[in-house]
Amino acid sequence: MNVREWPQQGSFIPSYDEAEPFLIFIDKYVKLAVGGHFIAKWMKMNRNKTLLDKLTSSDIAYTILICENSKEVWDEEIHIKLTSKSKDEVKKASRTAKPKYHKGRGQRFKRYEDGWTTEGVTYYKELCMIFQCLKNHVAWNQVIVHWHTYKKKHHETFYVPEEEFPNKNEDGDELLHDDQWALEDEEEPVHINEPPSDINNHYDGGNDHRFKRAKTGGSTIFMA
Repeated sequence: MNVREWPQQGSFIPSYDEAEPFLIFIDKYVKLAVGGHFIAKWMKMNRNKTLLDKLTSSDIAYTILICENSKEVWDEEIHIKLTSKSKDEVKKASRTAKPKYHKGRGQRFKRYEDGWTTEGVTYYKELCMIFQCLKNHVAWNQVIVHWHTYKKKHHETFYVPEEEFPNKNEDGDELLHDDQWALEDEEEPVHINEPPSDINNHYDGGNDHRFKRAKTGGSTIFMA
C-alpha cells in the first residue's frame, strides 16, 4: 500500500527493504497474472531488458484488482479445504463469500457486459493512474536498481538464457517449474471477465498489450 504513496512524496527514493515487498508482488503475482510462459518467451527475445521493462501500469493495476476482488472467496475456499475430510465434503460445503468488484460466476449478463461493477471499473482506472505516475517518478529508477538486487537475493527467480535452461520440450521452448503459472495453446490469451473495452486500454503507450490469462494444471487462474 505504501508504494502507491511514493509519487506524492516529492523526490522520495525507496530503500531496498522498502521496495522488496513490492518486488515480491511483481515477481510472484503480476508476472504470473500476465503469464509465466508468455513472460519467459519475451525475456528470451529481450535479453538486455528486465521484467520491469515488460510489465505495464495496467498489468499491476489489474493484478491488484483481481486479488482484492477475490480475496474473501479464496480465503473461504482455503478454509473449506482445510476443515473438510473428503472431496465430497468440500463439494457440498456452503459458500457465502462474494467477489468485491464483480457480480460473480453463474449469473446471466447482458450482451457485451462482463460483470465488473462500476466501483470496480473506477478503482481499476485509479490504480492505472497511480502506477503510471510511479513509473514516471524518480522512485521507479531506484526500483529498477533494487530489482537486480532482488534477483541476486532470490536466485530461484532468475530468467535463465535458452542455452542454459535445463528443461526444454521437443520444440525447444522452456518448461516452467510446477509452482509457476503458464499459458497453454494460446497465442493471444486474455483474462476472463476483463474490464470493459472503455478501460481495456493500457496506459503505457508503446508497451500496449492485451490482458493475459494465466493457467496452472488446466485450471484458469484469477477467474473473477
